[in-house]
Amino acid sequence: MMIRMKRNSKLSILITVVFIMTVASCGDEFCEISDPFFEERCGVDKPCEVDLKEVFDFEWDKLYFFGSWSYPDEIEKIIGFDCDCEVVPDGETYVVFTKGKKIVKEYNTRCYLTFLGGLRNDKNGVVAIDARKTLFDVETRMQGNLPNYYLTPSNK
Repeated sequence: MMIRMKRNSKLSILITVVFIMTVASCGDEFCEISDPFFEERCGVDKPCEVDLKEVFDFEWDKLYFFGSWSYPDEIEKIIGFDCDCEVVPDGETYVVFTKGKKIVKEYNTRCYLTFLGGLRNDKNGVVAIDARKTLFDVETRMQGNLPNYYLTPSNK
């Protein structure tokens, strides 16, 4: 009986560890793309200049950031066509890349990249970036142990 309990306890612990590792590895895809790029080029005492086309190296002509509680009808009005969008959850940003009248990539993120100085396009805090103007100055500020990347349009 004692041997059986030890075996079941070990199995339970193994299953719990595998579950935790699996959940922990399910990260924020947008962060997984952007964070390493900014970490490599920019530091807390090392402002830098970044071209977003290098960060997101696929075909797109507009990049949108929609804040929490943006509704599908608002999103469709801003991007200019119908989409299969949902209400943006509290604490998240909906990031949409479009090419023509098509969404080519989309992410719901809690990433700190979305501090885009001087780019708020409307009262709802929507940011739209044209693929012809993708050069940004980046300043890294720490919030606890997490880096926040503040992007402002480059003057170059």
